[in-house]
Amino acid sequence: MAITCARDVHSVPPIHASSLSSRETPTAKTARTSDIVESVDSASFVSAPSSIVPSPLRTSVDDRSEVDSEAARYPPRSITFELPPVDRGRGAWQYLIASFFIEATIWGTPNSYGVFLAAYLDRPIAKSAGATTLLPLVGVLSSGLMYLLSPLIFAYINRFPGHRKRLSWSGAIICASSLVISSFAKSAFQLVLTQGASYAIGGALIYYVNIASLSEWWVAKRGMANGIVFAGTAAGGLILPFVLNALIDRFGLERALQSLGVFTGLALACLLPLTRNRVPLSKATGAPHATYGFASFPVRNKALWIYFLANLLNSMAYFIPALWLPAFASALGLPASDGTAALAAINAAAVVSRIGLGFLSDRKSPHIIGGLTAMSSAAAILLIWGIASVTFAWLLVFAIAFGALAGGYTSLWAASIREVAKDDAQATVLIYGIFSLTRGIGDVLVAPITAALFQSGTHISGRIGLGVDPGYASIILFAGGVMALGSFVEVLGLYVQRKQRKEQ
Repeated sequence: MAITCARDVHSVPPIHASSLSSRETPTAKTARTSDIVESVDSASFVSAPSSIVPSPLRTSVDDRSEVDSEAARYPPRSITFELPPVDRGRGAWQYLIASFFIEATIWGTPNSYGVFLAAYLDRPIAKSAGATTLLPLVGVLSSGLMYLLSPLIFAYINRFPGHRKRLSWSGAIICASSLVISSFAKSAFQLVLTQGASYAIGGALIYYVNIASLSEWWVAKRGMANGIVFAGTAAGGLILPFVLNALIDRFGLERALQSLGVFTGLALACLLPLTRNRVPLSKATGAPHATYGFASFPVRNKALWIYFLANLLNSMAYFIPALWLPAFASALGLPASDGTAALAAINAAAVVSRIGLGFLSDRKSPHIIGGLTAMSSAAAILLIWGIASVTFAWLLVFAIAFGALAGGYTSLWAASIREVAKDDAQATVLIYGIFSLTRGIGDVLVAPITAALFQSGTHISGRIGLGVDPGYASIILFAGGVMALGSFVEVLGLYVQRKQRKEQ
């Protein structure tokens, strides 16, 4: 695609009336080339209108020569900008690969917080005020708050697209410094502020600014691209826990946090320059054409709201095994390493699932895929975890099955958004923001709800997973029920969507 901008710097000065015969007085103008304003859609651009500014009044008869010389410049000269191709080429793949590693870097730390929590509980900081409540909250904040901030950040970059780069670099500095500063924390509350809230803010600035460019580089294969990027989250959760365990064992918790902070800063410094925008950003930030994008949001689309609910339910059910599987392994009498291995198996299977489901969503309805995988995940929770998982082998089978079935759900977002937003760039990022928001709500709700269920308990006897402990029985039944409900809601959304299309 090429963009042609007229560069008309023509200025015709007025001539004094006494020097005119049959010639009319020309109108003085100065046309200014406007900045190219970004539209996230890969195929469309908008140019802001030129401003009309009167030239200073001149009275010299010699100005006629300027009129003739300037008139010779018509038609206006043009500058052509060649954009890189979409769905292929070096630029598209460079963005995709760099985004995969950015995702792994940003989300790997929150997904590995269980390693930090175990280390904190063995240190004096566990005896600080409110530590029992606040230490688990650090992990919830570092991931949940990152999700919850998405609509605000997307609205901001819609309004001020030229601020993207400085937001990304600010986020990188905040992330790295938060981890380093948290190594000096003396209380659980200080960890909540640094490793929890501060890290989440920095990570959100990087992540959502970067993901907003995905629809510029990838159009027809957007589902596949989305799946590859999201696979980075699972890859980070797969590798980083083992690295952190080794660092803590060898150098101690404080040095491990400082090393992770330095690595995070260096990695992001290398990766961020590789994720440049395909469409040049407007330098005229805050220009009248730029809006927050709320007017583009399809508020009256009933099917979309049903899909948000399905996403919330699916997210709640997905985070439950990730939170409770290590403790469940301990209840079976298995060593802590087996619980860590089960979590790693979920993330390993999720890497494959996110790429595979993203690829599939470019060809089939994402809601049919989502409904089928959610129902299969519910069966895996109730049958494999709830009945068969009384040995490490069956626990590993469950982890792999669950990661493969439920782990790729987020890769369906891109295809779901494309069905509703079409080529509306602002609507695309805002809908993505609501999907992230509802996932974050699910993430935050899981801990208090399942903690209450664990305390209440459901007594089931027998040598089955549900019989290991009354608390785990309640949690397993809740997770399976919520995932099954999410499957039903997904199918309901598909029915409403098709009904809406017939009525149009």
